[in-house]
Amino acid sequence: MGSTIKVRQHYTNPIFYGMAFESDNSTFDETMISLHPMVADMWPIRTFKPAAAITQKGGQPNLAFAHLLTQVNAVHKRGIRGKGIKIGVIDSGVDYKHPALGGCFGIGCRIAYGYDLVGDKYDGTNTPVPDKDPIDNCPIPSLGHGTHVTGIMAAKETNLTGVAPDATYGMWRIFGCQGSSGNDVIIQALIQSYEANMDIISLSLGNPYEWQEDITSVVADRIVQRGCLVVAAQGNGFFSSSSVTAGNSPGAGHGVVSVASFDNAKIVTSVFRVGNTSCSYAGPLAYPYQPPFPNLEIVPTATALDANSDLCSKVENNVTGKIALAYRGTCSQGAQALLAQEQGAKGLLLYNYVGEPAFFPLYVDPRIQIPVGGISHSDGIALFKLKNMKTVAIFNKNSYLYPTLTNSGHISYFSNLGPPNELQLKPDLGAVGGLVYSTVPLKLGGYATYSGTSMSTPYVSGSFALYLQAKKMSRKTNFNPLSVIQKFQNYAKVTTVSVTDKSIETPLRQGAGLVQVADTINSDTIVRPGKISFNDTQHFKKKHTLYINNIGKTTLKYTISHIPARTVSPYDRASTGYAVQTPFAYSKSNASAKLTFLPGSVSVRAGKTTQVSFTVEPPKLDQKDHDLYGGYIVVKPNKGVAVHIPYIGEVGNRYDLPILDRKSFPYLSKRGNSTAITKFPYTFNRWSNTTQPQVNIMFLSGTARFRIDIVNSNGSVIGVMVEDRYLPAVPISGDPYYIYIWDGTLLTSLSSVRSLVGAGIFKMKISVLRIFGNPSSANNYETWISSPIKVT
Repeated sequence: MGSTIKVRQHYTNPIFYGMAFESDNSTFDETMISLHPMVADMWPIRTFKPAAAITQKGGQPNLAFAHLLTQVNAVHKRGIRGKGIKIGVIDSGVDYKHPALGGCFGIGCRIAYGYDLVGDKYDGTNTPVPDKDPIDNCPIPSLGHGTHVTGIMAAKETNLTGVAPDATYGMWRIFGCQGSSGNDVIIQALIQSYEANMDIISLSLGNPYEWQEDITSVVADRIVQRGCLVVAAQGNGFFSSSSVTAGNSPGAGHGVVSVASFDNAKIVTSVFRVGNTSCSYAGPLAYPYQPPFPNLEIVPTATALDANSDLCSKVENNVTGKIALAYRGTCSQGAQALLAQEQGAKGLLLYNYVGEPAFFPLYVDPRIQIPVGGISHSDGIALFKLKNMKTVAIFNKNSYLYPTLTNSGHISYFSNLGPPNELQLKPDLGAVGGLVYSTVPLKLGGYATYSGTSMSTPYVSGSFALYLQAKKMSRKTNFNPLSVIQKFQNYAKVTTVSVTDKSIETPLRQGAGLVQVADTINSDTIVRPGKISFNDTQHFKKKHTLYINNIGKTTLKYTISHIPARTVSPYDRASTGYAVQTPFAYSKSNASAKLTFLPGSVSVRAGKTTQVSFTVEPPKLDQKDHDLYGGYIVVKPNKGVAVHIPYIGEVGNRYDLPILDRKSFPYLSKRGNSTAITKFPYTFNRWSNTTQPQVNIMFLSGTARFRIDIVNSNGSVIGVMVEDRYLPAVPISGDPYYIYIWDGTLLTSLSSVRSLVGAGIFKMKISVLRIFGNPSSANNYETWISSPIKVT
């Protein structure tokens, strides 16, 4: 062709041969590259962030409480602690000097492998500066994310034992001290950790690309196919609550284990005393630059109890030089803390909603320099009633309480829902990720309690290590990762919606359920598949087969049944149309799928496998609502633990879902301006950047193919403005909608660079492929054509 395509990284490993990532190179336009006959596939370089974490400084070890929920404690008592298993961690680096992590790096150390692919100053947009040392030596206010997730698996000291403390670890650092990481760097880390012969690769990261075809998902799945377990975070909806299809890539990958978060058994709280009243509090907030609470008088910020607007915009009482007491209310806790600080308070205690216990405040803001803690509603009431006593609160730094969490063993409120756009069942499994105490870099204090699917991900990775050791499996024995995943799914513990709502939680939140490591190791039954998606009404398959394998030494008799879970309503058509509800909502209908098993009971001899056929009738719901149903098939042996297989489906055809939000979008504006143009034709001077037209697009659902063509006054396409693939509904950039600016150029052929259009009247034509649509069929695209643009 006479020209070459420069690449940032070209992989020669036979598994990934031919994968290349382009740099910012003007030789070819990316749209032209994707259309080139020599290019089989192409993905843009996108940035990923580490899965966010709610954090709290200090505290006392509570991993032991998590181990009780997951049976890890029982497995440890048998001497199974991960010995001989290699776990690779892809994250922000690790403080391997921490005594709980072994104190050294390299062969012979507990953290024996790894590499820094980026350097401290890398932020996802600049050039990486790699070196051989994956240490996290970042200054405050870094979180020490990689050290925390490593400690959940690897910590080994008197009062803190990780899930797999005897395993060998590697750290591939992909995040600098601030910012994000490119997917090309993440893929490079995946390949390096695979080539270092890790048995398990753990990634507490992801971005909401709701497609299994995203490149990080594709590469991660290829690694699974080659005999290595890959575990990734399902993602967190911390501050906006989750909606459906909010899962992450690479966790969306077919064989990749996407992990949901369950809350820990107990919370670790500190203690203070006011007169004869003792109270417990969680906090202060995450970073070490927030000091401990001083011994000062506590003063309410409002004159009334339980005021929802308390400390939102005003302070009714003088809190200067005092510790402010405020109701959790309805406004941002970060804003409450900043306002208390501005009013001269030396600390802030937020009391929880009615009947709720002490809690970790949700917002972390570097501007907040005062300690902030969360206390129970009852303690808040007691302190409010003492407001005229002028009694100094005494904070005991070395005294702790361990109250039981009201949501213990249930899904954490922040844990994202699946499924991906094409209705694969995600998440796959759950583990404890809500309120987990682990290691952080020594300069950050050494230990902290964090929450997130970042924490549940290494918990599952460590659990896999225990299983591999118990079964004498590793990469050397050529084990099948999918069989390991299926057995963990078989024996995961299914939970209910909440302590008070005893209906079964949807698999879209909990996957197969909370890992139960001892049952997974000890039980004699394996049922395939480990999860089932019945897909939507259009792609629905009525008949299915279960394969029940008795790996025990005696004949077992099984009864087969199912239990429905709560149905999720993604949309409120009456009020918001097909904009996904945030937060998600359960359906008001009690309708559920009907599963009929033939036969309903079977006997299986030792070492044999039996098939059980079953048929499915989806619930009778309005297909226009696209409700997502689910539940669990139960295979119960006459001896031992019952197996549960999660299933999901959709009532409705996903192809019918609109992609483009047409209420106020799409629309044209001037470059860098969100105000809609109202006078047409709009005049665009090709030689003036300020007059470049900008098209603003809001998606209701993700699309696998996206394209903007330029059409002339006759309606004929004269060239391509931009093309992209596998876009999520919400831009990863953080913008609320997609923005594309036309510079007057377009692509007209494969043999030329972009060319500048001549003067004339033109329009933009947006084409988005419907979910499950055929990309080769023009009728499968939803389109929109702009008002005329006059080019001068």
